[in-house]
Order: sequence, then C-alpha cells, then structure tokens
Amino acid sequence: MGWDINVSRVDFNRLLKIPGSRDERLLQQIESTYSLDEEDSLAEPDEGNEPRLPVKQALRNILFNTISDQQRSPSYSDAVCLLYDTIGAEHIGDLRVAVWGITSLFEQVDAELVARGFPEYFSQLVLGGCPLPGVPVDVEDPLGFLSAADCERFSREYSHHDWSTVEPSLQETVEEFRQWCAEAARHGQGLVAAGG
Repeated sequence: MGWDINVSRVDFNRLLKIPGSRDERLLQQIESTYSLDEEDSLAEPDEGNEPRLPVKQALRNILFNTISDQQRSPSYSDAVCLLYDTIGAEHIGDLRVAVWGITSLFEQVDAELVARGFPEYFSQLVLGGCPLPGVPVDVEDPLGFLSAADCERFSREYSHHDWSTVEPSLQETVEEFRQWCAEAARHGQGLVAAGG
C-alpha cells in the first residue's frame, strides 16, 4: 500500500486567475468533459456517511468565490485536480511511495536540500496543499505545488552544489526532482502534484 503521486507542470499565471473568475464557460467545459452533475460520481459520501459536497458545487464555489470557512471536503481536492487537467497541466513524472516510507523519504530529501541552502521544496511539492488561496482541500490526500520561481531557482542553482554525498538510495529521487524543476523552469511554469 502506498501513494501514487503525479507531477505536472502548469502555468501558474493562468491557474491563479481562476478563483473568483466567474468563468461559466470553464465550468461548463469541465462538467461536459467529466460528465459532472449535481450527484456526480466523484462525490462519494464523506466519513461518517455525511453527504459529500458534489465536485460540481466545489468547482462553482472556487470559480465564484463562495467558499465557506468551515467547508472542508475531499471534493475540493478533486475539483482542483480537474482544474489542473482542464487548463493544460502537462504530466512530467510520477512518484510512488510506500506508506511506511512516506515521512522518512520527504524528511531525507528535504534534509539534503536544506543542507545546501534550499527550502524544504520536496515536501512542499507533495504535501504543500493547494496553490489556490482559500481552497480547503482534503489534508489526507497528497496535493502540493512548487512555484515557477522556486523551480527556476532550484534548477539554476542545482549545479553549484556537491550532490555526491547524497545517500545512493535518495540520488534517483533527487535527480528526478531536479529534472521536474528544470522542465517547468524551461517553460516558465511551476509544478503541481496530486495523488492518493
């Protein structure tokens, strides 16, 4: 058992304009593409058998800036992932992590980054939450992001550091992370990650 995390590059300038945009056309495009209705199939009951907020309603709340502070639901995570796909996030990699090794892997990679003067970029990418301010995504699912500026900085400064001392079991993960950042930076974009 573990997490399958998909990493994509995305245009943050476009993404950050979505909340409050009142873009009915975007909502209709997503509804049509994913066959969403008020009882959409992505909206299974939340824990405790409470009715789950339909994903269509979560999308509408994001687009029309009508999110209640108390309204946390897995539907917002689903809605954010549909927004990523719809605005053209391009899949560039995967991360598969066994449940028992999740925390350890993030801490180890981040420790290598911090030792070289970087923030904890790896945890931010996988567990940093939603890049859209005020969207109450489910904290149980991996959802994270890295801004375009962070991707550009890491890919630019990576070669200024000695990575030969990184534990061999982590070297492949650090190299994949570098490649993702470089790919995003090449397009002036940031990274988003989602999985479960």
